[in-house]
Amino acid sequence: MLGELEGMGFTAVELGHGIRQSLVEGVVKYLERGTLRVTSLHNFCPLPIEVLRSDPDCLEFSSRSSMERRRAVRMTRETIDFAKALGAGVVVLHLGSVRGSATERELVGVMRGGGVYGRRHVALKLTALRRRELGAGIAWERVHECLGEIVPYARERGVRLAAECRSSIFELPLETEWAALWDKYPVGDLGYWHDFGHMQRKEGMTFGDHWESLAAERARILGAHVHDAGPLKDHRPVGVGDVAWERLLPLLPEGIPLVLEMNPWVEAANVVASRERLATMLGGSDGGR
Repeated sequence: MLGELEGMGFTAVELGHGIRQSLVEGVVKYLERGTLRVTSLHNFCPLPIEVLRSDPDCLEFSSRSSMERRRAVRMTRETIDFAKALGAGVVVLHLGSVRGSATERELVGVMRGGGVYGRRHVALKLTALRRRELGAGIAWERVHECLGEIVPYARERGVRLAAECRSSIFELPLETEWAALWDKYPVGDLGYWHDFGHMQRKEGMTFGDHWESLAAERARILGAHVHDAGPLKDHRPVGVGDVAWERLLPLLPEGIPLVLEMNPWVEAANVVASRERLATMLGGSDGGR
C-alpha cells in the first residue's frame, strides 16, 4: 500500500481508520526506510480489533453506551500513542453525532427530484434541525466528558488534536457550534480539520456556506482532507465536483498538510491528476505539503 503511494510520487501520507492491527508491523517496517513521512492519523488508527471494516464512527464519544464511550477513549489514546511513535503531529477526530433521523434521507430524495427550496424541502429541513436540537445537549455533554480525558493525554505526548467538519447535520459540530467548542478548549489543545467534500455536501443541501465556514475557522486549521463533491456524492477527484477551489484555497494557511482523500474506485491516474491540479492552483508547487 505505502509502496504504491510512494511510486505515485507521494512523500507523505495520512494513516486512517482502515489500518487494521495486523497491518501495523508492516507499516512500521516500511516507514523505517525513511523515504515516506506521516503527517497525521485519522482516529481510530489502528482500527479496533473487533471492527472488521474501515469505519471512523465505529465508536462514538457521543454514544448512549458508557462502555462504548470508554472504548472510544481507550482507542483514541492508542491512536495518539501510534501518532507519537510515527512522528505524526496531528490526530483527526470525529466528535460524534446526535441520534439520526430519516428526515435527512428524505431531504436527499427531494433534492434528487429537483425540489431544492420547494415547500417540501424547507419543511423537511426545519424538521431535521428541530429533531437534532432535541438531542444535541446530552450528546455534547458526553463528548466533553471524553475530551476531558483525551485532551490532556495528547498534550502530554506532544500530539495535536483536530476536530473534523462533517457532512451530515446530525453529526457534531454544526457550523454554529464551533465557537462554543473553541471557548472550551485553548488553541493548543484542539484545532480544526477542514474537509472540502463534507462542507461542499452540506452547502449543496443548503445547510451552510462553504466559503464562510472555512473563513470563520481558518485561525484554528491544522490540515484538510481534499476531495471534490456535489450535494449527493463526495470523495471524488479534484475538478469533477462543485468545490470552488480557486475561491477557497487562498483561505488556507501556509504549511498545513493537505490530504487527498479519495474513494477506492478512483483510479491511480486520477489521484495523481488531482495532486497536480491542486499544485497548479496553489501556485505550481505543493509547498512540501
